[in-house]
Amino acid sequence: MKKQIVFILATCFVATVAAQSPHVAPIGVIGSGSEQTISLPQTELEVQITVRTEQIVTGPYARYAQKYLGVIAPLTDRTSSTIESATIRPVSQVIPAALIAPAIPKATSHLRSENGFPKVLPDKMSNTPLSLEESARAAADRIYALRKARIELITGEAGENVFGAGLKTALEEIDRMENDYLSLFLGRQIVSSVVKCFTITPSSDKQTYIVCRFSPQSGVLPDDDLSGQPVILELKPSGTVNTAEIPVSTKPSKTDRQYRIADEVACRLIFDNKTVAAATLPIFQFGTTVSVASR
Repeated sequence: MKKQIVFILATCFVATVAAQSPHVAPIGVIGSGSEQTISLPQTELEVQITVRTEQIVTGPYARYAQKYLGVIAPLTDRTSSTIESATIRPVSQVIPAALIAPAIPKATSHLRSENGFPKVLPDKMSNTPLSLEESARAAADRIYALRKARIELITGEAGENVFGAGLKTALEEIDRMENDYLSLFLGRQIVSSVVKCFTITPSSDKQTYIVCRFSPQSGVLPDDDLSGQPVILELKPSGTVNTAEIPVSTKPSKTDRQYRIADEVACRLIFDNKTVAAATLPIFQFGTTVSVASR
């Protein structure tokens, strides 16, 4: 009777540990009656990669930027992407992509509007047709006029009755107008971020996986697209599974319950020979199976 009680207590203890720990799970049929289910412990990993994209849109007066403003502006549109961050988690701990705040593209640099260049260019002061270079020169003159007005406001040479909040508002409006004009020469830079998710099911006989491929020009690519460099998930099991908390049966029998104990696996996400994410996670596929005495 005493031995039977010990077996029952041991089984209850392991069941409690399995319910509370991500490292232990039963194997086979669990539950009773209509609530029976089959447990086959397996860990799935989700890799979330945040990609930052910068898009440079050339201004219509870019070729005249050096002539009229003394600066060199980009003459061609271009897009470049980088891996901003990444995470590796078991699927049960993954934050659904739908719950991640959507990335809103932000136009920075010399244009505050996110909708493109103005349909009516700000240098259009009359209905007299102007060549592209004449329009560029007129826009440059307007930029210098705005800068002069800013200095006069700050030094008090103009608008002696403009001060406090009124002065701040006036300066902000001058900044906005100058940025609109500058964007016609220097273009605009649009920065956005997007989260890409990939699910990996590890196998006990494989420790390296190509999650996807990536290139600065095209961003995230399928794992079989050789135009990008591979983003690699590397798994290194510890090889030592801790069974100290489990009353392992010393004399296995047909009535024993089987439990799977996960191994602690060092996970690394590697791109271009650099680690972009790392975590140590319990993975059942690299673990061990033990028997626990049961009635």
